[in-house]
Amino acid sequence: MALQLGQIDQVFDPALVLPIGGKEYRVEDVPALLGLYCQRVWASGVAVAQAVRVGEDGDTAAAQRAVDGINRIPLPPGVDEGTPLHVAVLGDTYQRMLDDGVSGRWIQHAGMTTIAWLAAGDEVAEMYWASAGRPEAPAPNREQRRRGGASSSTGAANKTRSPASTSGTSSRRRGNRGRGSRSGGTTS
Repeated sequence: MALQLGQIDQVFDPALVLPIGGKEYRVEDVPALLGLYCQRVWASGVAVAQAVRVGEDGDTAAAQRAVDGINRIPLPPGVDEGTPLHVAVLGDTYQRMLDDGVSGRWIQHAGMTTIAWLAAGDEVAEMYWASAGRPEAPAPNREQRRRGGASSSTGAANKTRSPASTSGTSSRRRGNRGRGSRSGGTTS
């Protein structure tokens, strides 16, 4: 007898909620090919970061191969070369943010957090969001975030951050999007 599961949309909410300026912006999950694209770009970015950190001077040849690999990843359907990835993943939420006057830096941070969420899962996105995208900024621990003790950590979002960073976000969702890497699943 086959296992009959319940409707996934009743137990799993594949969305990310980003609080900005007292308002919550809900980012819906993206089509599978865009999610897979984010995973491939993320993995290539991690490879670049690792190659740069190897040894005292880094492995520039390995870093260049990783960058070349990023450039060979074909864009998913519906995304053109003129659209930054952080805008594409925000979907309709991007226009709502523009209409509300959200700053470009906050929109970029929201989009980068969404990329982290799509590519590496909830916990990485939480860390990226809470550290304002700066790997050197320690993200508060989960218990502090739940108690609300981390509210000032997003105030630093206007500072320069590393685009290949892997530090955190806050999302309000039911269910488990998958701990750790999402590379084994689909994103639709």
